[in-house]
Amino acid sequence: MSKSRTKSLVSCIKSGFAATEAFCKDRRGTVAIIYAGALIPMVAVVGVAVDYSRASSVRVQLQAAVDAAAMAGAVSKDKSTSGRTAAAEGSFDANTANLKHGAAVTRQASPGAGTMSVTATATVPTVFMKLMNTSEIDVSTSSTVSFGGKKLELALVLDTTGSMNYNNKLAELKSAVPTILDIVMPAGTIHSRVALVPFATYVNVGSTNTAGLTGRVYPYANKRCVLERKHGARPNESAPDHGVDEFWILTNNNDCASTKPITPLTSDRSTLDAAMEGLTASGATSGHLGIQWGWHAISPEWASRWPAGSAPVSYTADDTIKAIVMLTDGNFTEFHRNQNKSAAYCNGRDDCAKSRAEAQSYCDAIKSRVDDRGEESVMIFTIGFGLEPESTYDGLKAREVMKYCASFDKTDPEEDLSLKKKHFYFPVTEADLEAAFSSIGNALTEAVNKPRFTN
Repeated sequence: MSKSRTKSLVSCIKSGFAATEAFCKDRRGTVAIIYAGALIPMVAVVGVAVDYSRASSVRVQLQAAVDAAAMAGAVSKDKSTSGRTAAAEGSFDANTANLKHGAAVTRQASPGAGTMSVTATATVPTVFMKLMNTSEIDVSTSSTVSFGGKKLELALVLDTTGSMNYNNKLAELKSAVPTILDIVMPAGTIHSRVALVPFATYVNVGSTNTAGLTGRVYPYANKRCVLERKHGARPNESAPDHGVDEFWILTNNNDCASTKPITPLTSDRSTLDAAMEGLTASGATSGHLGIQWGWHAISPEWASRWPAGSAPVSYTADDTIKAIVMLTDGNFTEFHRNQNKSAAYCNGRDDCAKSRAEAQSYCDAIKSRVDDRGEESVMIFTIGFGLEPESTYDGLKAREVMKYCASFDKTDPEEDLSLKKKHFYFPVTEADLEAAFSSIGNALTEAVNKPRFTN
């Protein structure tokens, strides 16, 4: 072979090797190959997400339907098992008539003693997952509503001052109180306990465990007529330590003999009826003391101080409603000792701003106590009975406290608090007073029986 042909052959071989190397290093077509390989799982992931999103939207609709159905069964006017079941199923069917994405649904309504439960399952057809042999997704949900069966702790704080003798108001009060008792504690009930807290110039805590209620020991252990707190901030919920003279008291029990003692929480109607019948009217109006001891009668802080069977339960007890009904017939006129222990110099006849201010402070403190859902634990109802007309000075001052202390009506949908209804009443006649007690009793019964979701 000639030398020139040899060079050409070598050159050709080298060129071939170079071309081969360039080809091996070329990556320009690889991305398309990789993308093509990844496309199938990517589409599958997106498809699964779409199908589960469809199923999730059906579940949201299904949950709303079972919630509505359980509530419908709970509030059904027909309380029979069949009536509650029909109400729940009717509500559910109406709310799932146009269930999304062609889902097929089954449901089960289960009425119980004080409960209504509804469960449901929906089968949602898939769009993408059927390519992976999954043709449907099942979603299920349930809802349970409890109703009735709640207990009631109620303090009736009643003005027994001298002015209640005028125009036969005390007699009318005695005739009207059974109206509310008949509603909240009908014959045979054991779920309601009511305390009676009369107040006038003082509050009489009674002769049972007097030392435990006042903190006083010898020589004042049995002195039962109580004034303001001596020590600590006002308002103050805590029960006094044994042996600490926490409260100002009267050292002569005869000075408040006409003020009848507190009747602690009881479910015994006859005890309450006898206590009401024994009320007499005398003295000035220490309205702040009435509110204070009405609170103590239902406060869990005082559970160990009241007799067995009268101990209030916790604010967060899910099965109990607490309430205070405060009734007065005029201005708060009496206040004994300032927080610095000096005399207050209210004369017991004219409006006493200090009593009003302290009463309002106690109302604020009571409203700050919350239940297991973070809502106000104590409902406060106020009654101004036979007050002076709205436009008068005396009428204005008394109404001011009653309006301030009353709780908002939770059933009123109004969101503007300046317009929202509150639980205060200003009856003039005995019939008006009975109507007020009836309204309060019905509101308490509604709260006791209010349906609530438990899951």
